[in-house]
Amino acid sequence: MPEPQRKSFLRRGGEIFANLILEEETPTAGKSASAAKSAGARTAVMDRVAQRDMVSRVHDEVDADTLEALHQEVVLSEHTDFTIFHEKMEQLRDVIPDEATLFAAAAKTSGSSKAKLVSAVGRHLQLLAQEREEFARETDRRVSEKVASLRAKQEGTQSEIASMDAQIAQLQERQRALRETLSEQSRAIDEENSRIENGRKVFSLAADTLQKTLEESREKINQFLKGA
Repeated sequence: MPEPQRKSFLRRGGEIFANLILEEETPTAGKSASAAKSAGARTAVMDRVAQRDMVSRVHDEVDADTLEALHQEVVLSEHTDFTIFHEKMEQLRDVIPDEATLFAAAAKTSGSSKAKLVSAVGRHLQLLAQEREEFARETDRRVSEKVASLRAKQEGTQSEIASMDAQIAQLQERQRALRETLSEQSRAIDEENSRIENGRKVFSLAADTLQKTLEESREKINQFLKGA
C-alpha cells in the first residue's frame, strides 16, 4: 500500500517561522477522531505559533503552542494504532492513575498489540525526523533568500557611500541619509538572523520534547505490555 499523503504544516509553512502566515487548511479525511476534531484547533494553535516574536525572545523553554502544533502534525495527522491508543490513554487518564494499568487498559480498549504499538511509535518518530528535515530546508531557504537579499542591499549602500567620499562637502547630507539607511539595514539583518535562529531553537526544543515523549511511550509499552 502506498504511504498516506501527508501535508506537513512545516512544508506548507516553514513559513510559520518565516513570514508567519498560515495559508490554508489541511484536509482531515482519513485521520483519527481526535485529529478530525482538532482541525479548528490546529488552525488556532498554528496562528498562535505564528504570533511568536522570534527576534527579541530567547527560547530556553519548550513553547507549548509549537509543541502542540508539532504533536498534531506528527502524531495526529496520520491514523495509526498509536493514535487510537493515545486517544484511549487520554480518555482513561483521569480514572486510572496507575501508569502500568493505564497502558494495559488503553492497549486493550484500543485493540492494539504491543508489536503494533511499537511499530506505530516508530512511524511517528520517522514523521518527526521528516519534519526536522523539512524545517531545516525551509530555514536554510530563508537564510539564502532573506538575509542574502538584505546583505546585497547593504553592500550596494556601502559602495555608494565610498564613491561619495571624494565629494564629501557637496554630498554630506546625502551621505548622512545613506548612513541612516545602512544602520536600518544592519538592524534588519540582525532581526532576520535572530528570528530564524530563535525559530530553529523553538522547533528543536519542541521536536526534542516530542521525541523524548514518544521514546518514553515506546519504552513503557515495552515495559508494561506483555507479548508481541
